[in-house]
Amino acid sequence: MRLLCSVVTLMAWAVTTTSLSAQDADELRWTPSKSMEFSVVQQTAISPDGSRIAYVVRVPLIEGEQSEYLSHIWLVNSDGTGNTQFTRGKISASGPAFSPDGEWLAFTSQRSEAEGESEGGSRTQVWVISVNGGEAFPVTDAASGANSYQWSPSGDRIAYLMRDPDTDEEKAQRREKRDPIFVDQNFKYNHIYSVPFDPSSSEPEQATRHTEGEFHVTGFDWSVDGNGFAFSHQADPRLDEGARASDISTVSAEGDMTATPLVTLGGTDGSPLYSP
Repeated sequence: MRLLCSVVTLMAWAVTTTSLSAQDADELRWTPSKSMEFSVVQQTAISPDGSRIAYVVRVPLIEGEQSEYLSHIWLVNSDGTGNTQFTRGKISASGPAFSPDGEWLAFTSQRSEAEGESEGGSRTQVWVISVNGGEAFPVTDAASGANSYQWSPSGDRIAYLMRDPDTDEEKAQRREKRDPIFVDQNFKYNHIYSVPFDPSSSEPEQATRHTEGEFHVTGFDWSVDGNGFAFSHQADPRLDEGARASDISTVSAEGDMTATPLVTLGGTDGSPLYSP
């Protein structure tokens, strides 16, 4: 009888332990819903003098049927003090970058004020705000959105990539629901543009185009003197094309859009970056 009681007690302990272990395992298991419980720090930028760091905090928002992320920019001193949320609102801000003099902070956002006359919803634009605070203002009004932007070395211009905008005929076809997507034709290419940065102006300045042709720009870097760009490009926007072949060329920032091949080794050449 005493042996039977011991066996029953051992079995009960084993069942309890197994249940607790399974429960603990469920709590530790990573799931899509659990990923929505955590904020994520990403996209850091260091000021030119090294005294401040800008970074993005992505926060999950789950309310009723709503399930999305909201990103905003924070600033902190390099010694860890003065951690402050720098952008706010219901529209995300990301991609922070300090101006060369450290007085301004650029970022990308789909804030409605930058939509201009573009169709198809809000577009990502480059915005700038003083590091001392105040109101942010748009510096681009790119018809199909601005991405992969970069300050010029002198800080007087901001360059960015923009996909070829839709033609009037394409806009009409979209309104009439006659816009099937053909993945291997009618490509829209990324090209390099730049705009002047004028802190006294609250409206975007006229953009200058720097590349043209049937190739897709995937990245670029200003030359140290600010007179040109090195850029990577591929034959078309398809991902598999970029995995097969891409090259690096240079182009002037002074208006001549003639590209000069620089690296054509075969295979994929990318991520151009000038030395200081």
